[in-house]
Amino acid sequence: MATNNGLDRGTEYLYAVKGVTASSFLSENDRAEALQATYKAMAALEAPWETYTRLYTNTSSVIAALKVIKDLDLMGKWHAKGNIPMTSVELAELVGGCDPKLLRKYCFISHLPT
Repeated sequence: MATNNGLDRGTEYLYAVKGVTASSFLSENDRAEALQATYKAMAALEAPWETYTRLYTNTSSVIAALKVIKDLDLMGKWHAKGNIPMTSVELAELVGGCDPKLLRKYCFISHLPT
């Protein structure tokens, strides 16, 4: 879909936003309004997986939890058991007897029964 100047809307958008910084605005209200418009644009542009990774994997506590899960090989050991539903106590035993309360709390599996 071409616009008046012959560019598609996506290319036009890229030209418009490149180089825009917080100091590009005359007032704080204009900057805040642009930020809200950017959030709306992100919601329209992002695929669900991109939203998930932006929100959750850029959080240090999530990265730490994923590292613990990886280091314990929790997913591999759980998969070897057929991915059957397990309590946090069973998962803790599965990975060698770590503290089930810590596993629940720090690995974001608090929805599991104890």
